[in-house]
Amino acid sequence: MKNKLILFFLLVNTTSLFAQLDSTVCIREVLAYEDALYGDLDLEKTVYVNYKTTALDWDDNLASSEVKIYKNATNVHFFSKEGNLYRDNDEMFLVLPIQKLIVADQLTEEIKANSANKDFIETRKKFLLNCQYVFCKVTDSTKGIKQLKLRVHEDLEGIIEIEEMLYTYNTKTKRILKSTVWYSGNYKIKKMTINYLDFKKESDYKFKKASRYVLANSNKLLAKYSAFELIDNRNNK
Repeated sequence: MKNKLILFFLLVNTTSLFAQLDSTVCIREVLAYEDALYGDLDLEKTVYVNYKTTALDWDDNLASSEVKIYKNATNVHFFSKEGNLYRDNDEMFLVLPIQKLIVADQLTEEIKANSANKDFIETRKKFLLNCQYVFCKVTDSTKGIKQLKLRVHEDLEGIIEIEEMLYTYNTKTKRILKSTVWYSGNYKIKKMTINYLDFKKESDYKFKKASRYVLANSNKLLAKYSAFELIDNRNNK
């Protein structure tokens, strides 16, 4: 009887240990793939990310948008139907076609210093590793597809509006395919889903000075933006 109890104790605790290790492995896989998307960037290489977002509110209304981003260590170009962003190491121009508005701004030294997103990556790492593990499972062993589900720790309830997160990712291509976030009732959105359509660590996209996409040589708006209002904050810094 004593030997059976010892065997039972070992089996239970070993199973628990493997579950804990597996959860950490899965979280670190997701963090590594997120780091490829948001982490340190090379000045000589341009990363390309294409994804589609779908938001569901509490009245079950859907809103979706497709986003394309090109970025390196000093430049970011962001394109969507809601707006385009052109940023270099000195200036940033936000073009809002629906509002027919363009906002120009000078980059602060703080923004330049944080261009590599190191703070975001580190905060994200601590957050995910402290979430409650729900499950991590292989959904397609042939393609290397896994799913990881996490729940925000109860100590953070009321501080962070996120409740649960589900990641679908490919361990062979080392890419996140889809992420879904469920929010608490205090937040305006019930659920947000991001489907990653394409990701290239190196693209042949070329950047020009940010102002050249918006302004003519006379520092006036390009002809195609003649009906737009320009809010120029660059001289206010």
